[in-house]
Amino acid sequence: MAEQSYAGLAVMVFGAAGALGSGVAAAFAAAGASVAGVDKAEPAAERRLDGVRYSCADVLADETVGALLDSAPAPWAVINTVGGFAPHRPLAESDVGELTGQLMLNLVSAAVITKHALRVMRPAGAGRIVHTASRAGVVSKGSGTSRAATCTSPRRKPAWSTALRCRCEAADQPAGKDPAAASSTA
Repeated sequence: MAEQSYAGLAVMVFGAAGALGSGVAAAFAAAGASVAGVDKAEPAAERRLDGVRYSCADVLADETVGALLDSAPAPWAVINTVGGFAPHRPLAESDVGELTGQLMLNLVSAAVITKHALRVMRPAGAGRIVHTASRAGVVSKGSGTSRAATCTSPRRKPAWSTALRCRCEAADQPAGKDPAAASSTA
């Protein structure tokens, strides 16, 4: 990414202390973006990245995420790398608490971040929202390659259900060459 300049563009990365989030934050910072890294806890001093300002936020706390996005001008991009998955097991052995936790971590956090990002981006007239997920949620065996989902609405309806029509491209695969892409399109 460093070959393209993002100088002067504000990018907010949720999950910036994690492996994927820190890589995204580092790449944007190296390309000149003004990076705000958000995580549930600030990283230890030795894990903090140059060029990244850190904030703490619980992505499930609606008011906290809203206040964070209200604290600065609308970002050029909001990137959400927060998420996780439960180990695979037969549905008959599933734990409702674990399933609820996964829905909260992966779906509700994305909805809260999107809600507030849209709220501050609409008056600005532009913005980008990117949510990432693990390939492990689509393919039960493999490397767990990170995937970026671009959500679009053919009729631009504001409903969250419409925004769930996503086409996912694997970061390590050319567009349209990912064998799991067909099954991951909602």
